Amino acid sequence: MQNKIKFSPIFRFSDWPNTAIPSVAAGVYAIWQDNNLIYCGMSGREIEKNQHKKKYGLVTRLHSHASGRLSGDQFCVYVANRIVIPKVSKKQLPLF
Repeated sequence: MQNKIKFSPIFRFSDWPNTAIPSVAAGVYAIWQDNNLIYCGMSGREIEKNQHKKKYGLVTRLHSHASGRLSGDQFCVYVANRIVIPKVSKKQLPLF
């Protein structure tokens, strides 16, 4: 298998789902908020074993991040702890 490095244009989570993301692909991604790097990640480490799947790698990882669920998604935990919770008022905190 020949290695192909691709760089993509910038996409917004508010535009999710994004059909430009291949349904099966390995890669590295960076998540930004304005000019601030929030998170870097990778997905699809075992892509050779998972070529048969309909969706695997970047698309499933980014979908998980875009869901916003804290359970099982480290990116969402980071965003909650570093960005969201510091802006929540003491009155709102129990609702979080």
